[in-house]
Amino acid sequence: VPASGSVFPFGATNVVCRSTDSAGNQASNGFTVRVADTIAPTISVPEVTPNMRVFRGQQVPITINCADSGSGVATCRPISGAHLVGTTWYLDTGIFDLGRLSLIARDVAGNVTRLTINYRFR
Repeated sequence: VPASGSVFPFGATNVVCRSTDSAGNQASNGFTVRVADTIAPTISVPEVTPNMRVFRGQQVPITINCADSGSGVATCRPISGAHLVGTTWYLDTGIFDLGRLSLIARDVAGNVTRLTINYRFR
């Protein structure tokens, strides 16, 4: 138990093997299978592309998408380059010629992804 060929979920699963020979003798033994989430989450910001151009002072709302196929997303946020107004994130469009948006995502298992996107001001 579980059946041969089973797919194990993240975490620990106890496996028990039982057998009976032709004389009716039975034996069993068990072990634990541990499956760890080692795949980091993904980050996307559809509105921001490398080397995109925005006007200084322009209000550019952004959507930050984080996904994780394993243990689930624990945190998903900008490190720098964006500010929050209410519940909407906006790209910082400051005084320099080059902007940089840096983000971080961490899943429940502790795997981390960082993403940095550069953009230019017009």
